[in-house]
Amino acid sequence: MAIPILTAGDNFMHGPNILPGIPKSGYTAVVGHLVIRDTSLANGWDRCAANENPEGIVVSINSSNGTLSIAEFRIGESTIRLEYIGTDPTLGQTMEAGSTPGFGTVSITDRDVVSLDNTNGNLLVRYVDTTNKVVVVERIAITRLP
Repeated sequence: MAIPILTAGDNFMHGPNILPGIPKSGYTAVVGHLVIRDTSLANGWDRCAANENPEGIVVSINSSNGTLSIAEFRIGESTIRLEYIGTDPTLGQTMEAGSTPGFGTVSITDRDVVSLDNTNGNLLVRYVDTTNKVVVVERIAITRLP
């Protein structure tokens, strides 16, 4: 039985995984930022720095009170299309927040970029378009040994 190629990409907004959030002090959120939980405040989120593992993406910002809507990347449930920088990945490799955080240049995603990291990355590559430097990734669990 042939396994179909995953080309559609975005399948990350499921009702239960849209979480309210508060931006960390000093963080000005923008729709499309890859984010990581910040434990310094309840429901806190911060933009991923270079080489951090994204836990979600900002999908909206309440204009009256600044509350964020975060689409949390659920392990094994969510795929998302993102641009990447650096070395071209192959299927099955892992990625993380880009080594230079920022939006891509192809202007097809308006989201932060990712980069290859086969040691600590939490985003599994499911599809690669090396011409446009776009991947479809799925969040995976990372087991860290002591």
